[in-house]
Amino acid sequence: MKKVTLSFSWLIALVAILSAQLSPRYTTIWERSQAKSSLPTYVSTANTERGFSYGVFGGEERLLLVSRLGFPKILILNPINGDSLGTLDVTGVSGGTFVLNDVEVSDDGIIYACNLTTNANTTAFKVYRWASLTSQPTVAIEFTAPSAIRLGDMISVVGRASDNTLTLYAAAASSDRVYRFTTTDNGNSFTPTEIVLSDGAAGTVPCIAPKAPGVAGFYHNSAGRNIKEYSETGTLLGTVPGSIVATGSTGIDYIEDGSRKFMIAFNYGAGNENLRFVDVTDGVGNARLVFVTPSLGTNSNVNGTGDVGYKKNPDGTYDLFLLGTNNGLARYRTQKYANITFNVNMRVKTIKGLFNPANDTLVVRGNFNNWTGNLDRLVDPDNDSIYTISRNYFVAGDTIKFKFVIVKSGSDIWESDPDRSIVLAEGNRTYNFYFDNDSILTTQAQVTFNVNM
Repeated sequence: MKKVTLSFSWLIALVAILSAQLSPRYTTIWERSQAKSSLPTYVSTANTERGFSYGVFGGEERLLLVSRLGFPKILILNPINGDSLGTLDVTGVSGGTFVLNDVEVSDDGIIYACNLTTNANTTAFKVYRWASLTSQPTVAIEFTAPSAIRLGDMISVVGRASDNTLTLYAAAASSDRVYRFTTTDNGNSFTPTEIVLSDGAAGTVPCIAPKAPGVAGFYHNSAGRNIKEYSETGTLLGTVPGSIVATGSTGIDYIEDGSRKFMIAFNYGAGNENLRFVDVTDGVGNARLVFVTPSLGTNSNVNGTGDVGYKKNPDGTYDLFLLGTNNGLARYRTQKYANITFNVNMRVKTIKGLFNPANDTLVVRGNFNNWTGNLDRLVDPDNDSIYTISRNYFVAGDTIKFKFVIVKSGSDIWESDPDRSIVLAEGNRTYNFYFDNDSILTTQAQVTFNVNM
């Protein structure tokens, strides 16, 4: 037997490193992609799969994928692993540049799929309706546009057919036109309303992310443009910064869950073919990136097509679905997040001369930044000697360890041992500290005793 001897100190260090690792902001449930050498046989590399959707049908969860591989069809996929379970009946589906291109599902399980027409003035934009996974399609929308616009790159639906809150959106490519279709007969037919975007023409492969049923306004994305928020009438309200989601993105979806608001975006191109999960609770102009998933692959996606969707879980997390044309599909799960603010009172250290606000810097280092660097810098915006920093999207339940550090010219002053430690709770929390727990300021006093004998 070969004998291996490890020093006790080395083992202690290893245990400390492993125990200090923080959880990732998402987990991968499954991925079937070019990057994993597991691209499904029902996905080609010839741009034939561009739209999909998640839905619940009679209690059964399914993914629906439009494919033109071999012939036009809508595949029924198992969302547990991405396996193909069959196809929808497409009897009577015809017309358009592509007779089928995208599919969406209402909140009550009614299926809508559209064709793609490059000129909706001469070839009608069509949307078909399936009452269930086993029914034949009927024509719900046959729309002739007033001008030669391209419609059907993507459609979006929100609401329920059963109570007529169902609304369907289709945006015209390279145009300032968006069409909103509403129903009064439980989603069997629709009435169009034309919306003109106030800031001009969008790019190609436009996508609309509606807000919650009954909430006015929508989000719009297209290749070459940033994600933008518009009012119900098309007035621009705000823009997601390009540093959060670049202009090389198309498919989007929107989650509104109580006070929380998130955006899901598909990014295409070299190094992308991935998903971005973005917090827009504080408005699109203050959007914050929660995480980016790895690339599905390196197969060319010249049209920039792809799609996203989501499922809300009972525990408050979300399952996110991703389609990258020519590169595959994946399912991810978000975590429960903890957002923290640290306030550190430096008044005592300043009076004692150990901290000079004019020249010194206060930072926090811990197991969330490898105990190094000065990027996590605390600031005192109102000059009250309270220095603050906020960090977002830690995973609730994780333990963070940290210390505050005074950075002087050529030297660092760390707080004393032991490390500070917090078990993170879900939601927003604020923690108040004194540097090195030094909250007492002592001064010398001259005392005279008079004793009457």
